[in-house]
Amino acid sequence: MNGLKSSPDLLDLVFRGRNKAYGAYNLRRIYPNHIKRSMFIFLLIVIAISGAYVAYNYMKDRASLIVEKPIRTVTELTAPPPLDDKRNPPPPPPPPPPPVKATIQFGPPKIVEVAAPEQEIKTVEEVVESKAQVATQTVVGQEGPADIELGPVGPVEAPRSSEPFTFVEQMPEFPGGEDALVRYLSKNIRYPNFAVENEIEGTVMVEFVVSEDGSIKNPKVLKGIKGGCDEEAMRVVRSMPKWKAGKQAGHAVPVIYSVPVVFRLD
Repeated sequence: MNGLKSSPDLLDLVFRGRNKAYGAYNLRRIYPNHIKRSMFIFLLIVIAISGAYVAYNYMKDRASLIVEKPIRTVTELTAPPPLDDKRNPPPPPPPPPPPVKATIQFGPPKIVEVAAPEQEIKTVEEVVESKAQVATQTVVGQEGPADIELGPVGPVEAPRSSEPFTFVEQMPEFPGGEDALVRYLSKNIRYPNFAVENEIEGTVMVEFVVSEDGSIKNPKVLKGIKGGCDEEAMRVVRSMPKWKAGKQAGHAVPVIYSVPVVFRLD
């Protein structure tokens, strides 16, 4: 600490002929005091940390001693009764039940009168002996159709239902077939700018109902890819021309149909 103390003579020599009121002179003069104060504070901090560490270890050891100290409890057991105590003998076991014997009891017979049949059944010999007359000629029935009046026979009508079918005998068809449907979608699809900028690709599955007259009703997206592609697929499906309606039992019926609309960046 003595080496850090500046000599007044040396300090005066350094600042001879200079402005001592500027501040540097005072800073150099009080510098040793700042060093002493800093060292003192540092020593207090070290002593406090060391004391806290020692106190922590002491409390930790005391806590472990308290936890590890076994707790002993003494339970006093009563003495068992003597083995030769005959004052209260146990009751004898109950006698076994008598064995069960299987017996069958027959009731007195009863006489039941059976009524005679109203007509006696004769055998073949008895019929021959009674000289029953049997026809020897074959009787031919009337030829030609029977006199039965039948109503007019027409086509069987299919049951009418307001609910659309999922599968019918003749499914709906786009004008020109599936190839024409693919050409129509590829020609009319407009790739959304947002989907192009974000490189969104995929397949949008659109479900709709082909009504009895072939028009498209109730389109909805079953599986979408966002980015404006779902809305574009719905627009193209709504603008499709009328389809060839599906038929069940020869009648046009509404049918649920689904079309995949593919968006691909080339």
